[in-house]
Amino acid sequence: MSEKKTNKKTLVIIITVIVILLIVAIIGGIFVFKNANSTNTEWGDYYYETLARESKKYEGKVPDEKGEYQTKEFDHYVDTNNVTLQFIQLKEEGIPIMVIGYEKNNYKQLNIYQARETENVGYKYTYTLSSYPSITDKEEQKPDGNYDVELLYNIEEQRYIWYTHRVDMENKESFTPIVSGEKSYQFTEEEMKTNQISEDETPILSKFEETFIVVDNIDKPIEIGDIHNIDEKVLKEHIKSAEKQYKDTSTIITEEIKTATQNKITELENKKEQIKVAQEEKAKKEAEEKAKAEEEARLKAEEEAKKGLKVGNYTLKYGSYKCDAEDSPAAGTYTIKQDGTFTYTNTWSNIKNEKYTDTASGTYTTYFSKGDDYDSTQSWIIKFNFSKYHSTYEPSNSNKRDFTAFDVTSDNKFQYRQSPGTFRYQGN
Repeated sequence: MSEKKTNKKTLVIIITVIVILLIVAIIGGIFVFKNANSTNTEWGDYYYETLARESKKYEGKVPDEKGEYQTKEFDHYVDTNNVTLQFIQLKEEGIPIMVIGYEKNNYKQLNIYQARETENVGYKYTYTLSSYPSITDKEEQKPDGNYDVELLYNIEEQRYIWYTHRVDMENKESFTPIVSGEKSYQFTEEEMKTNQISEDETPILSKFEETFIVVDNIDKPIEIGDIHNIDEKVLKEHIKSAEKQYKDTSTIITEEIKTATQNKITELENKKEQIKVAQEEKAKKEAEEKAKAEEEARLKAEEEAKKGLKVGNYTLKYGSYKCDAEDSPAAGTYTIKQDGTFTYTNTWSNIKNEKYTDTASGTYTTYFSKGDDYDSTQSWIIKFNFSKYHSTYEPSNSNKRDFTAFDVTSDNKFQYRQSPGTFRYQGN
């Protein structure tokens, strides 16, 4: 009897052990299966599922001309070959973004996926997609340049920022922070040039060089190649490689990179100082050259003043010319100035011995007169054009006199044509 009880207990123990082993095997199998179908992180799993789905053609319902919905096959959301993958941190906390680069029509383009946790039942994550260029109509999307992402040190803001970098069809380059709402920058092809030297070996700083410092020695994106209908295991390995390569921005910015950035800032400041010194020296040289030119012009003017005013074959020295007709309204003194202006003054008396004074100023011109029907005399003329005229003889008629003109008949004198009186040089 006791032997039967012992056998029964032994059987129960054996069955129990078998059940436990089965449970362990099932749990282990589930774990192995789950691990085999998982990346290294939950967000990696989500991005993998998203990329696996969007790398294939898919069907959707679209309305036709009658408004009736028809099934239509859409192309891959991630286009063509040469696909690259990387994860980038935008915030200190939260899920990294997934940056997918690809080529279409020989242009580099981007899709940026930004996953976030959601409270929707059945879904832990959702995402927003930013495409470069923007997608409004998938089938009519046209390239507007080449895109990539770049980590740059913003000199003004003194921090490292991730930017989308676009080179458009005119070779203008724009840098737009991936985090929306921050300042964007655009540069012409000329403003993007670096390491320029002028003819006098002075550095030339471009607008780009004064704005950003390029961060070198950071990991390049994972190359996937052709993503269309890619084997899911291969795609998963690419995701795992990108996860392994992923670092938050603070980790990417190593002490080596910080030192390199500081060295470039110091180099930039040194170049600015060199440019400042060169500009000061240039300004000094230009000032000296200007002063020299002005002095040469002054000396030349003095020399020309000594020569006088050329009137045909004659010369009138600059200075005063007094009429040899005494005490006459037509007499007086003209002072010819080198700048093309003159002054005139005359004090005269009438038959009652009443004294009057005439004064005038204005500009003078010279020309050759060929004569006319009334007077065929040909001669060189000096003409005094009055801008101001005043006479105490007839104050009400002041400023009504327009000009006087004289024949230049020899050096340093001019005279009335039909009236007596010659104006002769008196000196300065």
